[in-house]
Amino acid sequence: MAKKDSYARPVHEEVRSVAKAICASLKHRGHTVPHSVLLNAVAAALKERDSATLRATLAGTAPAA
Repeated sequence: MAKKDSYARPVHEEVRSVAKAICASLKHRGHTVPHSVLLNAVAAALKERDSATLRATLAGTAPAA
């Protein structure tokens, strides 16, 4: 049985908001990174394979590991 995280999982809108904030911060510093790349980076930080898998997990529709 997988160990559950000790923190509440964010909702998809929060993940998108974090990715947008990172994008804005990087753009302010002269870097352009596609939103999809940032979504995948946020998903990786939350220990998911990619943003689609994270979205399914957050929606409760991801297959059990």
